[in-house]
Amino acid sequence: MLIIQGCFKMKAVVTAAGLGTRSGLDGKFRKEMLPLYDMREGKLVLRPVIDIVLTRIREAGADEVAVVLQPRDSMTTDYVKKEFPEVQIIRQEKPKGFGNAIYCARDFLDGDSLIHAGDAFMLDHNRYLSMKNETSSKLYLFHVENPSRYGNARVDKISGQILEVKEKPQNPMSNMALCAVYRFKFPLSPFVQEDDVEFTMSMQRALEAGEIIYHDELQPDLWVSVGNAETYVEKVERTFRYHSKIKS
Repeated sequence: MLIIQGCFKMKAVVTAAGLGTRSGLDGKFRKEMLPLYDMREGKLVLRPVIDIVLTRIREAGADEVAVVLQPRDSMTTDYVKKEFPEVQIIRQEKPKGFGNAIYCARDFLDGDSLIHAGDAFMLDHNRYLSMKNETSSKLYLFHVENPSRYGNARVDKISGQILEVKEKPQNPMSNMALCAVYRFKFPLSPFVQEDDVEFTMSMQRALEAGEIIYHDELQPDLWVSVGNAETYVEKVERTFRYHSKIKS
């Protein structure tokens, strides 16, 4: 099948409405506004995580982008409006989780889509550069030693197809964890429900309906998340080392 670059429209939704209870910020600061290192025009810079995520999404070639935020979140709202004025802001009125955040954006997601957490990203730019022209739906996975702490996936080892997903299962199906980056080639609206706390619930519904989703494996050190206070310093150091190495 001939794939012509830019022949279809991809919409992206970034979820950044969580309370950040594990981040140690105690409501005084937004976790997606924590700074990490990135490379911009050959220079090593510090940028809020939400800035890095939205920049990566630009690299992925998204035609339209929306960010789901809390109604009282003026900090992230003001930053996004100033630095990314083209981005649409959608409000999640109550903190009901990642799954509900996607439900709040359901009218925006009418077809080809990229879903991305606002407090984490993949360091490898090339992963994003290939996203727009993906011909199949894809989840990004990485190996972990404690899969019960993550969204978990069961994968067909021969085809690479995703068979099942669960959120923080007591009995993990594998040692593969979900990165909070999801690429879909089918409309999500039929599979998201208002009461979905976790987005894995929506994805599992899609799988059970016969939608085909494949996996792409990522090196664990190339996934960066600022959701945990105890590991934030390590994430700052890791992003510095990664981009310093590229610069040199």
